[in-house]
Amino acid sequence: EVDLVTPLCTELTYEGLIHQHFGISHGYVDLDPEVLGQTGSQMVKRELNSNDPLYAKIRDMHFGDLGNLLHKLARGVHEGYEERHAAHTVSQIREFMRKLNKLQHTHKSLAMHVNIAERIQRVTKSASFH
Repeated sequence: EVDLVTPLCTELTYEGLIHQHFGISHGYVDLDPEVLGQTGSQMVKRELNSNDPLYAKIRDMHFGDLGNLLHKLARGVHEGYEERHAAHTVSQIREFMRKLNKLQHTHKSLAMHVNIAERIQRVTKSASFH
């Protein structure tokens, strides 16, 4: 038997669209430096697997739901950075510094995924995608 429906289906998960648009190979994706906010002409290889907690959370999401979650996470990162203004004692500053490394890692990962999603959105909004 031949499955005639599957070839007509469109991948709409975040990971599926990354694979379709950029190509994922062995847990890595080659991205234009522009997507990462960098300059240069050579592609940049980035790891895309569950070692990145953000990617593990969003990889299977429907692309249409991704924007709201990324916005919510960006707000959380912003609020995390703003906690520095409330740190007045040495112990409060130490506690903020303990959280800072995780905040910076989340910020960097979030920026990459926002840029990737923005690039994919250009494709998904085009008439040729539908």
